Amino acid sequence: MKKLLFGFILLFAFSKIQAQISFSWIAKDDTIKSIPVADSIVAFDGDLKNNTNRNLDVLIIKQSVSNPRNWAHYICAAGTCYPPNQDTLRITVGPNETIEMKYDVDVISPTNGDVATFKVTIVNNQNTDEVITRNFRINVNQTSKNQSLQNIFSVYPNPVSTLLFIKTNSHNISYAEVLNINGQVLFTNIENKIHVENLNPGIYFIKIHTKEGYTEYHKFVKQ
Repeated sequence: MKKLLFGFILLFAFSKIQAQISFSWIAKDDTIKSIPVADSIVAFDGDLKNNTNRNLDVLIIKQSVSNPRNWAHYICAAGTCYPPNQDTLRITVGPNETIEMKYDVDVISPTNGDVATFKVTIVNNQNTDEVITRNFRINVNQTSKNQSLQNIFSVYPNPVSTLLFIKTNSHNISYAEVLNINGQVLFTNIENKIHVENLNPGIYFIKIHTKEGYTEYHKFVKQ
């Protein structure tokens, strides 16, 4: 009887080990976002975690489920944002390593009522039975909570050559991020003036975070 019980315990323990998936995707924010009618970069932030003590080779596949405005969308992993036309990405995650992975969408010329849905599938290349799928949705709504922030901040001068200033009268800035056209964060600033003289000429975004927990995007041109 003791041997039989011991066998059941071993079988249960083995099945628990087998059931544990080798990786996980940990969401840092909502996978459904309501945004105001304004140009912006919508980021779905998360972490990709290797739950094993060996290197993990994963395949990441992105696709549009519904994208009526043909907004560009792309994967950013470990600080690198890959081109919107790259629908598959193969990366290696080190033993017990956690890397930042986010899904960004360039929302351009939205209309109230627009809905876009995207899907990301992550597959373990060493064991294709291990699959994680995540869906992300954007709802454009002129009454969304961030709408009240539109035009609260202003950035000037625009175009800019050396110093970009952030102006607001009613919200406290926590920090601001400068992003390139692919949504990659170039640097972070905690003041209301930003040195941009080292940027190459082109189009950039600034993502302003408030101490109240809101964010607002502005586009600017570096001369």
